[in-house]
Amino acid sequence: MSWTAGYITDIEYSPGFFSELSPAYLSAACAINGFESCRIDRPYTYCELGFGRGVTINVLAATNPNGEFYGVDFNPAHVVSARKLADAACLSNVRLLEESFESLVDGKVRDLPQFDFIVLHGIYTWVSEENRRHLRRFVRDFLKPGGIVYVSYNAMPGWASGAPLQRLVREIASLRPARSDKRLDEARTFVKRLIDLQAPYFTVNASTDVRVQSLMSGDPRYLIHEYLNDDFGPL
Repeated sequence: MSWTAGYITDIEYSPGFFSELSPAYLSAACAINGFESCRIDRPYTYCELGFGRGVTINVLAATNPNGEFYGVDFNPAHVVSARKLADAACLSNVRLLEESFESLVDGKVRDLPQFDFIVLHGIYTWVSEENRRHLRRFVRDFLKPGGIVYVSYNAMPGWASGAPLQRLVREIASLRPARSDKRLDEARTFVKRLIDLQAPYFTVNASTDVRVQSLMSGDPRYLIHEYLNDDFGPL
C-alpha cells in the first residue's frame, strides 16, 4: 500500500467554509436536543481531522479566540496552503499538522491535548476501513468526557442510486495513468455517451438526474475526491 492509502493527492480538495463545524453551531445543536453543550466562553480545545485546504479551521480560529485549534491532514499541499492562510491572518491559536491518522493514534505526535471538539467533514466516507479504525481510536483516546464529535458522511439509502454511478466513474478513471482531473474528464465523457445511448440506469432512475448534473458541471476538485478515491463507503 502506498503512502496515500488509496486517497487522491495529486489534486487539492476544493476550498470552502463549513458552518456545521463551528463550536457555536455544535454546542447549539446539543443544547436544542437536550444535551449539555461544551462551554465556549472559556478556553477549550478543538481538532479537525482531514482539514483539506484549511479554510474552515482558520476562520474558526480567527473568530473564536477562546479555542485552541488543531488540524490534521496528511496531504503536504493541503498543509502548505492552510499554513499560508494561518500566517497571513497572524493566527496564534491554530496548529496544523502534516500527519496520517495512523501516526496520531500510534503516539508519533507529542503533546496532543484532550479535545472538547473533534470534527470530520466527509472524510469518513472516503478513507479505508483501516483508517476508519484509526479515526474511531483517536476519538476514543482523545475526546474529553462530555466532548462533542461531529462526523458527516455519505449515507444510505440516499446514496443507493448514486453508488453505481460512483463505481462507474472510478472504474473508467482507473483505466489509464494520468492526472486525476484528466481521468475525471474521461469518465465524464463516457457517462455522457451512456446518457446519449439512453442506458436504462439513466432513463428509469430519475433520482440520478441531480447527481449527474453535479458530475457534469461541478467543481472538479470536489468531484475528484467524491468519486475517485479507492475507498468509498456510504454508511
